[in-house]
Order: sequence, then structure tokens, then C-alpha cells
Amino acid sequence: MRLSLPAFLGFVLVCAPIHADVVFTNLTSPTASGGFAVCGNSAAPCGGFSFSLGAAFTPSANYLMTEAQVQTFANGGADSNFDAFLYSNSGGVPGTEIADLGSGTAPAYGGGPNIITPGSPIGLTSGIEYWLVLTPVDANSSLAWEDGGIASVPIANSRNGGAFSPSTDNIQFEIDGTPLTATPEPVVSWFLAAALCAGVIIFRKWRVQ
Repeated sequence: MRLSLPAFLGFVLVCAPIHADVVFTNLTSPTASGGFAVCGNSAAPCGGFSFSLGAAFTPSANYLMTEAQVQTFANGGADSNFDAFLYSNSGGVPGTEIADLGSGTAPAYGGGPNIITPGSPIGLTSGIEYWLVLTPVDANSSLAWEDGGIASVPIANSRNGGAFSPSTDNIQFEIDGTPLTATPEPVVSWFLAAALCAGVIIFRKWRVQ
């Protein structure tokens, strides 16, 4: 027998993929025309120093972060891969690491933004400033985080692993995520959704027999 209409609609509404919204965007179009170095101390363009770079964003609502997009391009090093992290804010610069978003998995500039997908969604709280931080994979890494974005945002540079120095620039990146109604709800809501999906499937199999 077929599913009843209410059961079918419940399955579609609850079990359908959740759409990700844009939490923050500063992307325009890739030009590989200029930017800030993210590099290791053995890469020729880096002058014997290593550089990490962070950019800040502030969600306007509660989200589960599902993706980051970063516009970069190669900058003359032996390799151009980078690591990406999410940091808390501490006095206008990156503070404590919240999550490792991707370790050496995002290639440099190839005509569009690098897509970075964390292993699991990360909770973001409305009105709280966070930092997306790029670091070189190794001493030979060299790339540029492209500027030319929509607006200037807080950025911070760290030299040789030292303290971050704040500044502003229009470097290009985007944060995507699933909107939430309240911070404590995701785990419970997702558990209930999964249970309902399983129940609908079991009910359907039972009705068919």
C-alpha cells in the first residue's frame, strides 16, 4: 500500500536536505591580481618568514557552519596548498582555535573560490565575531589570499607564528551555513528528525507487507 498523504508530506519536509544559506560573503570575481601572502619560510617570495592570515566575520543569526569559500591564487612557491581554521575573537584578532576546517585539502586559485568543508557542522552564534584563518601547509607553501572583495573587513597577520597584528582589507571569502532558531536546538532537532525519518520508513515497510 502507498503512504498516506500526511505521512508522505512529513517525510518530504523532514527528510529533505537542509538548504544552506550565506552567513557572510565578500566574494566578487577572481582576478589573481593582488592579495596578502600566506606562506612558509622556505618559499622564495616569503623572504625567510612564515605568514598566516585571518579575516573576521560576524553572523547576524545563529547558524551551523557547513562551508567556507576562499579566493586564493598561487604565489611562486613549491606548493600552494594551505590549512584553514576557525578561531574565536580576542581583542580584535584571532584568539583560540575552534575547529580545523581543512588540512592541506584546498588547492590554490583555479578560476573560482576554494571550497572548504569541515568534517562536521560548527555552531555559530549571532553577533559573535569569528575568524577564518589560513596557514601554510609547510615551509614551501606560498599563495596569496586575493583582495578586491565587496567591502573591507578586519584582517590580522601573524609572522613566524607570533601574535596577530590587526588591519583591514577587502579580501575575498564566504561563509555558508544552515540557519538555526536557537543555539541549543541543533543536536536535539536533528535527532528528532532522524527518528521521524526512520519511523516513516518503518511505517511504510509495515504497510506494504
